[in-house]
Amino acid sequence: MALHTTDKSHQDYLTYLDLREKKIPNVEIAQKLGYSKKQFGYLISHYEFRSNLEYHLPEREGNYHFGGNFYLTQGVMDSIAKKEIADIFTFIKRLVKQHDGIDYLQTFYSIDNDCKLFIIDNLSKEMIESGKYDISDNYFTLMLASEY
Repeated sequence: MALHTTDKSHQDYLTYLDLREKKIPNVEIAQKLGYSKKQFGYLISHYEFRSNLEYHLPEREGNYHFGGNFYLTQGVMDSIAKKEIADIFTFIKRLVKQHDGIDYLQTFYSIDNDCKLFIIDNLSKEMIESGKYDISDNYFTLMLASEY
C-alpha cells in the first residue's frame, strides 16, 4: 500500500509533527487523523526517511529508551545501506523522546532490500534503575528479522 503525496497527506504529516512535539503517542495521533496503524506507519515513513524504509507501529507501549551501545548484526552490515541504518537510529531516538519510552521491539521494512528489520533494546528503564545489571548489558541491536 503506497502512500501518494497529496495535500491531505502533507497536512496530516504537519499535524503529526505538531502533535509529536507535544509528546502525543503515535497511536493516538493515528486515531485522531483517521489512519489505521499500518496506514499511519506509511505516512510517517514517506516523510521521515531519506531511504526506502517503512516503519511499522508496535502493538504495545513500553519503557525502553534504546540507550547504551548500538550493535549491528552481520546481516545488517552486509546488506543494509548506511543511510538506512542512520535513518533508523535517528528515528528511534526521536520516537523515544516523543513517547518517553517505547516497546523493546521496533519493526521496519527495507523496500530496497526486501527485508524486515528488528531493532531490539535489551533493558527497560526499570531494569537499568534497579542496579541489577552491568553497564555492558545496556545495549540495543539492529538485525534482519531472519537473524532473530
